[in-house]
Amino acid sequence: MSTGRAPRAPVTSVSTISSADGAPLLVREVRPDGARARFAALIGHGPTVHSGHLTGAAEALACRGVACLAGDLRGHGGSVTQRQPLAHLDPDTGWQAWLEDMAAMARVAFRDVPRERRVLIGGAMSGHLMVELLRRDPSLAAHLVMAAPIPPQPGLRTIVMAFLRFRRMTHPLDRPDPQIMHHLYGFLRAHLPAGSRNHDTISADPATVARVLQDPRGFPTPTLGYWIAMLTGMDAIWTGTGPGELAPDLRVLILTGPEEPQTRGGRLLGRLQGWWRDRGVTDVAVRSIDGVRANILIDAPRLPVVPAIVDWLDGGAATVATAPQADPQVPYDTALARLGVTAEGTASLHELIELCYAALDDDERWVELIYRLLLTSEADPEGMDDLMQTIQPHWQRAFELREDMRQAASMGRLYHDLIDRMAVGVAVLDAGFALRDWNTAFAEAVGRLFGRPGGATSLQRDVARLLATRPQGAPESQRAGDDVPILHEGRLVGVLLQPPSLFGAGLGAEPPGHLMVLRAPDSRSADRQHRGSLLALAYGLTGQEAMVSVHLADGLSTEAIAGALGISEATVRSHLKQAFAKMDVSSRPELIHRVLSGPLGWLMGEDRAAPPHRSLPH
Repeated sequence: MSTGRAPRAPVTSVSTISSADGAPLLVREVRPDGARARFAALIGHGPTVHSGHLTGAAEALACRGVACLAGDLRGHGGSVTQRQPLAHLDPDTGWQAWLEDMAAMARVAFRDVPRERRVLIGGAMSGHLMVELLRRDPSLAAHLVMAAPIPPQPGLRTIVMAFLRFRRMTHPLDRPDPQIMHHLYGFLRAHLPAGSRNHDTISADPATVARVLQDPRGFPTPTLGYWIAMLTGMDAIWTGTGPGELAPDLRVLILTGPEEPQTRGGRLLGRLQGWWRDRGVTDVAVRSIDGVRANILIDAPRLPVVPAIVDWLDGGAATVATAPQADPQVPYDTALARLGVTAEGTASLHELIELCYAALDDDERWVELIYRLLLTSEADPEGMDDLMQTIQPHWQRAFELREDMRQAASMGRLYHDLIDRMAVGVAVLDAGFALRDWNTAFAEAVGRLFGRPGGATSLQRDVARLLATRPQGAPESQRAGDDVPILHEGRLVGVLLQPPSLFGAGLGAEPPGHLMVLRAPDSRSADRQHRGSLLALAYGLTGQEAMVSVHLADGLSTEAIAGALGISEATVRSHLKQAFAKMDVSSRPELIHRVLSGPLGWLMGEDRAAPPHRSLPH
């Protein structure tokens, strides 16, 4: 029914309440201004967002006469504390703690509100928490909205439980677990348009995705303890709720959409509706909204999410618009087809292990691996534990190799950025001192030294002239790790290195032999921040340890360094102690000498740097 009233501007307040164990929980209350609310709603978030991302939905509902309370479960948003870190839960008690959090919020949201006007609205795991609360207390609410729920899938359950059992033996419970994060969202991404990234599961709107990713507490990487608590808790809802445990007059609305990945674009609705029907709940409506993805509620400001909810609350027909036909079978072969893979029976153990390592070059192979495991799980659920025990070590090792490669690539880009900013030219030479590769700054430095721009031919000729200035006996007799100075017109302009890491690097038919580093005499010196960054990279220092070392080399006292960095003198001394150990020195003078002398000091543009030259063998 329509009230005919004009929308009212909402009134918002933020406060903190306590869970049963005293844990502080941030809650946001959004109420219609100047009028009695027709309904009261408790809104719950998913794992990648917090209540701050749902204020748009709450405000839109309040404008339509629904008083809302959106709260942060512990480990999310404003409910993060020293005792309760971001995205971490105790694996054994975390789900129960969340249930207590949600119950505490419900007591505030539904105070003095009759059951028939109470609405629970949950995305992802919050919707599952609300089902459990309704099982424990059928009088809690008369209406439940589940936005993109994860349907019961026996094959997926078998794999997840086997994976978690093995993972618990190999990964710390209180450490972020990027492997589960990557595979979970890669699994969902398989149902999005080609070219989508894992975080595109949040929303189809780039601005909305960016807002979540730029939030320091948005899209965190949860710990293994968090994953275990959440996934086992959600599983217990589907497997542990029996017939007659939910109120038969409960009204349920499922929100989905053609690109909503958790119900596979609506294809798994048959399983969801069947689950509710088997438990005696028959009033189950479905609304399909074009453009939504896994975090449906976050898109309320730009898509007709709130009108769908309010229309349903007001008794609108339970219609499904534009949703694909519900499929009683899980469409694993459809996901594989999107990857260009034709599923012909179950994969062999050898094929599954090969997929683990194929994913080093092609990220889509992780997704193929998961879906092939699902097909295997459907065919032989009893054998999944043994299969996972064999595959998981390869799976874990391949993922670790992938992360190492990604980190190495990131560090390489950082090195290049620093080198370019500091006008450092770098070239790789083969064993015969022929140029193999070089950066733009190298060609520019050679050009400045000889007063002409250099093509590849003239560049090789000029490099040979520079090499002719090397000390007698070098570099033919150079040992790995020796630094040979390069002079031009009697002035130090470069250094020839033979780092051990170059052996076997294999940039072509034969391994490289030398690294040549140049800075023309008129190159600008690095500023203090860049010097600190280079020092950190060279010796593995933290940012603060590096900056303390740079300030010390600049002649500042402990007191002055503390003032410049805004830290205590005791912290300065602590950073220096760590720097001593990492730089293999035992005193301040030694550290200063290490910073100012040798190739590092010269690269940093220090006028005080001594020529980078070690004794050469004769």
